[in-house]
Amino acid sequence: MRGYLHWSLLDNFEWADGFAPRFGLYAVDFDAPDRPRTRRRSAEIYARIAAANAIENEVASEVGVGP
Repeated sequence: MRGYLHWSLLDNFEWADGFAPRFGLYAVDFDAPDRPRTRRRSAEIYARIAAANAIENEVASEVGVGP
């Protein structure tokens, strides 16, 4: 793999769908006044891949990809 760019760090506003789509690495509670963020499992996986500079076999098997 040469690189990877995740679409969004945080859940955000999408012009066509409002706040409904949830695909950030961190979830945002839009109903709370202070908009707290919660780290998703995808953020942990992304951090492990970045730290290793590779998709290690353990991570691949955890997420169900690979040979």
